Amino acid sequence: EYGRRSCFPSAASPLRERRRRGWVRFGILSGRVAPSNVDIVRGIYERWGRGEPPWSGDALEAYDPEVDWHMPHPGLTAHGLDELVRLWHRFLGTWDEYRIDLEELRPVGDQHVLVFFSEHARGKGAGVQTESHPAAVWTLKDGKVVRFESYADRAEVLAVLGLRPA
Repeated sequence: EYGRRSCFPSAASPLRERRRRGWVRFGILSGRVAPSNVDIVRGIYERWGRGEPPWSGDALEAYDPEVDWHMPHPGLTAHGLDELVRLWHRFLGTWDEYRIDLEELRPVGDQHVLVFFSEHARGKGAGVQTESHPAAVWTLKDGKVVRFESYADRAEVLAVLGLRPA
């Protein structure tokens, strides 16, 4: 019957149980309903907002092992978790301070989440301050991030997705 304990992954299924525990750790499993893609992406940004490195603890459980990551505005790409962790280390290593402020999350179809956010950073060395207001499209499959694509121009991402400004 739907809504009873039987809709939880069985203890006999280690993969399903590990995924459920991951949802609980991300703080997005509510009752017996699997998290939406928006909930998963929001949980990732909330962790970053608390200052947790993207590779810390169980954070990588949100990503498919073959994830594709594209950040064209600084020219960084990665395929797979190992490359992604190296990309994050390289990117975050250029800043003395780095902060992301989440502005808006929007589901787009069944697999995509559009995110508007602000980045605030102070570079190492000269200490130059920077602020940007990019967007990103997250693609999820079976509750895992399979692709991330950032856009420096919000109008461009809306056009790519066939959406109009709000």
